[in-house]
Amino acid sequence: MGLTSIPTFFYWLYLSARARSFFGFSATNPGIESGGMIGELKEDIHQLIPNDLMPLTAFVPAGTSEEGAVQIFQEKGFEYPIIAKPDIGGRGVGVRKIKNEEGLKAYQRDQANVAYHLQAFVDYEIEAGVMHYQMPDSEESGIISVTLKEFLSITGDGVSTCMDLIEDNPRAILVKDTLIEKYGERLQRVLPNG
Repeated sequence: MGLTSIPTFFYWLYLSARARSFFGFSATNPGIESGGMIGELKEDIHQLIPNDLMPLTAFVPAGTSEEGAVQIFQEKGFEYPIIAKPDIGGRGVGVRKIKNEEGLKAYQRDQANVAYHLQAFVDYEIEAGVMHYQMPDSEESGIISVTLKEFLSITGDGVSTCMDLIEDNPRAILVKDTLIEKYGERLQRVLPNG
């Protein structure tokens, strides 16, 4: 937990005591377990979204074989590239762009004991998170927030290693451990300028 989270943690404890519930805030999003705070299943959320608003999606149960994952891909009518993501996850952990059958089999080996989803790759220029509200027992609703999402990237300067660039990037430093686990020694490379 970062230092900036400490005041929020104590305020949450105070509000929880007043509400007599540690998860009272989940009432703000009653259609999703724990209000979407922790442990929600993407499969459950997908059931709430009309099919015409969802990209082509398939659920791959935990324990599926490599051949079973390929069969699900073929039966659903996917084309490469696709996106694979764990059923329970957050902040992009475990999300991978799959470019071919070997990539799908490799992902299945990595996620053998985890349920995950395959989704058609949507190649739009921007992605946004939209916060919408609907008042209970009322027609009143609206959009209160739009957040543009940006993929994490670093730009080489011809001198610094990838690790140096990560440590100088305020977003990348937050996932430094995950990047070390994923890329290991490759982070010691020096990227060319630009």
